[in-house]
Amino acid sequence: MSDEKSIEEQSPLRVVVIGGGVGGTRVANLLARRLRSRAAVELITASPMHIYAPGLLYVPFDDLRQVETARAEADLLRPEIALAGETPATAIDFERKQVTLTSGRRVPYDYLVIATGTEPNADRIPGMAGVAYSFRTYAEAQRLRAVLQTIKRGKIVVSLSEEMHTNPTAPMEFAFLLVDYLERWGLDSKTEVVLTSPSASLFPNLEVAGALSRWLEGRGIALERNFVPVEVKDSKVRATNGLELPFDLLVMEPPQRGVAAIRASGLGDAQGLLPCDPHSLKLTGAKDAWVVGDCSSLDAARWPSAATYQAAVVADEVVAEFEGRPPRHRDQLYNGRTEVFLDVGRGRVGLVDYTYTSGFTLHEPSPVLIAGKHAFDRVYWQLGPTGLL
Repeated sequence: MSDEKSIEEQSPLRVVVIGGGVGGTRVANLLARRLRSRAAVELITASPMHIYAPGLLYVPFDDLRQVETARAEADLLRPEIALAGETPATAIDFERKQVTLTSGRRVPYDYLVIATGTEPNADRIPGMAGVAYSFRTYAEAQRLRAVLQTIKRGKIVVSLSEEMHTNPTAPMEFAFLLVDYLERWGLDSKTEVVLTSPSASLFPNLEVAGALSRWLEGRGIALERNFVPVEVKDSKVRATNGLELPFDLLVMEPPQRGVAAIRASGLGDAQGLLPCDPHSLKLTGAKDAWVVGDCSSLDAARWPSAATYQAAVVADEVVAEFEGRPPRHRDQLYNGRTEVFLDVGRGRVGLVDYTYTSGFTLHEPSPVLIAGKHAFDRVYWQLGPTGLL
């Protein structure tokens, strides 16, 4: 694998993937394996490290349970894939079919897969930056771990800043694990945990929302519904409805938006997210481009494992177009499939799965699901980004 050899030197057909998360890494590996010497594949990412995002939830509690949170991106890619590992994309020209990097290099493409994820936009909530804690990155999770170790008493507010946040159940899971942590250190009687939700329901599905509400109540976690944060000031977080919550510690994942390269492309929506066909995942308004993961405007893409399933569909679509095969029927394409494990503390794990047609289905916590989650945490590196699953 070479960071120096340009994609245009390798093959007359060029496939460029932007984004080194599970979606981008997986689709790059799938395409390289299936196209082989018929095409050159290059992956562009802002970081040389690949992060297993679900593992970050446990970093603040020193409870990784053999979950490995990071590996070098280069170690996860097939050797024929060119890697631009520390030169993020700054612009995408869909007319000229080229991607501009921070280095100034312009990368031409015949087919483009955009899997950039999103970026935090804390400026949307004045006063949040530097005050609120999160676990979106490993560094932020470590910072949160350090402050948790100083907590002796007081109110901890865990807030979801917007309804369709990336992985919207993660703050709820954090609240459950936080209560476990406080009980472990004998701090549960000296602290109060409050979870805020920007909507009246904790979940789009009433069955799941009802279960979450019962589980929160059973753990003594207070819930504030319809709480949309608009300002953090003087150790209080204020919502659009005027309610103010004082806090000794605020854990709030910031609002998200599309990355700068997408916002500058002219094809993103007001939040910089990309519209695409919900089944083929082809980017609306551009030729020979597809979208994977939560950089898209699809609600289904907010959930953790969506990118894994989408990557396989997009790889099939790119290969089909390259080989001149007719488009497949939408029933053979992406059906909205995703699953999310719900860690509700005390060693209990539930599961919610989803498709466009079936909607959400709740699987109550069970020993089988605990074993399944732990097994997936261990085999992720071998099966997820590599494309072997």
